Amino acid sequence: MPNCDETIDAMGDTVRQLLGTVQRRFYAAQSPRDHAEGRASFHRDRRMLLYALTWPAVWLERRGLTCSSTRYHDLVADRLAEIALHGDPARYGA
Repeated sequence: MPNCDETIDAMGDTVRQLLGTVQRRFYAAQSPRDHAEGRASFHRDRRMLLYALTWPAVWLERRGLTCSSTRYHDLVADRLAEIALHGDPARYGA
């Protein structure tokens, strides 16, 4: 069984990777002008994104369910891919 500190570090790495995925996939087209005009900003949205990326882990934990950080990353990354494929870019400012 992994050390608790190692598990926390692995989840931190997973969340950082997922944040990077979100930034590249949904915020990559931003320019300084977009930011100045008040359009969606990754740094402005970061707190909400952290909540959205970690909420499923809390939901699983409250139900006594667990998965590895790699599996969690894959599950959330799959959902992000579906959102990118079927989502409406105009609704999230891309």
